Amino acid sequence: QAGKQVSILGLYGGISTESGTMNLTYTSTDPLSPGAVDVDLKSKSDVRVTAGLSLKFGFASLFGEGSFGSITTYAGGLRFGF
Repeated sequence: QAGKQVSILGLYGGISTESGTMNLTYTSTDPLSPGAVDVDLKSKSDVRVTAGLSLKFGFASLFGEGSFGSITTYAGGLRFGF
C-alpha cells in the first residue's frame, strides 16, 4: 500500500493477493448423532486492488475506500492517530 498526504487530503492505494486453506476433522460424541466429519476447504487465490481517500482534521480522519477483485467491497469510517 502506498499513499500521499497533501494538506488535509490523503490518497492511497494498494495491490494484494489472498488465499487460504482449512482442514477440519470432527468426531461426534452425541449418541443420537454419531459419526465423523471431514472438511477440506481451499479458497481461490485472488488479486485485489484498493483505492481510497481520507480527510485529516488534527488527530482524526474520515476515510472511504473501495476494494476491487472477484468481490467488490466498500468501507468508510472515522479513525484516530497521534
